[in-house]
Amino acid sequence: MFVNFVMATIQRSLPKIAFTSAGSAGRFDQKIYILKLILKLWKNRDLLKLIGINMWQISAGLGVALVITGGAFKLYFDKAEAEKEALAVQLRQAANNQVVLENSIAGLNEQVLQAEDARKKAFEQIGTLQAANDAARQEVSDLREKFNKHDMNILSLRKPGLIEKIINNGTREVLDEFENLTVSNADND
Repeated sequence: MFVNFVMATIQRSLPKIAFTSAGSAGRFDQKIYILKLILKLWKNRDLLKLIGINMWQISAGLGVALVITGGAFKLYFDKAEAEKEALAVQLRQAANNQVVLENSIAGLNEQVLQAEDARKKAFEQIGTLQAANDAARQEVSDLREKFNKHDMNILSLRKPGLIEKIINNGTREVLDEFENLTVSNADND
């Protein structure tokens, strides 16, 4: 409403000028002329007299505008500070998460290394057992060949003392080995 009143007053006060449509340069000149006229009226206080506003009213309006501007700045400042604090909290949380992640990765790497060592040991034991199994199979194969060459029934009838001595010696060796195994296992426990 105030703006309309000022514009109407300015238009009545303007001399009749033929504004051309000379593009933006003509409009710019027109705006400059209007601003100069407003300043001239302001200096003479004619504009205030026309509108009917006293200086104390202008001072009060500027004071209210200052208070509103100060309040708006305070709200903006508080909001900016809250956002900075929220970002700082997020940054601290991200840093903590990174430390936890690095620790868990280090732990997982250690577990992988331990599993690799365990796998190597298991393969070594499997290799050892495989070699022992191959040796035992070779021994069984050798014994089968010997038994296939000799008919034990006929040999036991012809030389019973020899067969009995071989069986007794073999049985004694097996029992001695079994006794050594059980005694050494009892000592380990």
